Amino acid sequence: MVVLPFSINSSKNLLEMVLNNLGKMYEFEVYLKNHPNNSEYKLSDYKVQYLQERNIYYESGSMYEAVKGKDIVVLAKTTSSLEIMALGVSVIYYVEPSELIETGVPEELIEKKCYIAYDGQTMCESIKKALSDKEKMPDKMLENIFVRVDKDNVSKMFV
Repeated sequence: MVVLPFSINSSKNLLEMVLNNLGKMYEFEVYLKNHPNNSEYKLSDYKVQYLQERNIYYESGSMYEAVKGKDIVVLAKTTSSLEIMALGVSVIYYVEPSELIETGVPEELIEKKCYIAYDGQTMCESIKKALSDKEKMPDKMLENIFVRVDKDNVSKMFV
């Protein structure tokens, strides 16, 4: 699944990076989740040029519902990545050449559930690594990194 950012240009770059490099590897189904401000956009609206026709599907609704059952989520920098990793799904960050490689992801998750791609080669490598590491993150690791939302933990945040 590809989660698209607000910026149309960044979305176009991300889509071209993913679509043009997947053809070098396997046959994939590609699911797109638009940014809420661009919810009605289709692939043609981003003016993406890609080499191989693919089956493209669009996800709507909540991030949780969209991510369920997906193996990998590719995205640009967004706080949604933490939400996705908390669900046990691998994330690949696409970092454009002019950006700093800073994900905000806890170090324990880098190369375990979070991969970084900044060009075609690293996108292919990241997808291969993420697919080979499809096993669910241990609950103990999740508990050490993410705080469960319950009455006690929320009240501690305001102390």
